[in-house]
Amino acid sequence: MFMNINRFAAPTALITILTLPGAAQRHRGGGSTGKAGTAPLTGEIAQAAVVTFNGNLRNFDKKKFVVELDDGQTLVFRRVKHTTVQPSSIPLNVPVQIDARKESTGDLEAVRVCEKACSGPLPSSPAAAKTGTAQ
Repeated sequence: MFMNINRFAAPTALITILTLPGAAQRHRGGGSTGKAGTAPLTGEIAQAAVVTFNGNLRNFDKKKFVVELDDGQTLVFRRVKHTTVQPSSIPLNVPVQIDARKESTGDLEAVRVCEKACSGPLPSSPAAAKTGTAQ
């Protein structure tokens, strides 16, 4: 009889030990890897982040810009109502700088397209960009 109790006690202790880290992690808030006090990355924050790309302008029309990046990748940027183009007409196959943000659909939205390099601050919002040289 004594032997049967030990046979069940070892697996029970092992199960208890294996489930404790998961319970502690749930207690801490889902095992977040961020620092304490930081806000989670939401769709609004991700869409507000603007990233700069440099490359050569390969093609563009009323709806998109096609740019070959310096590392050889080709990216397509959507042209929207508030996209600022400096100067208003850029020839093909010239170096450009594109400031873009990621849309909720995953597409890249061109905020500003400049020949060679952009100068000055980014438009703070679509309403602010409309006062610039929007195309």
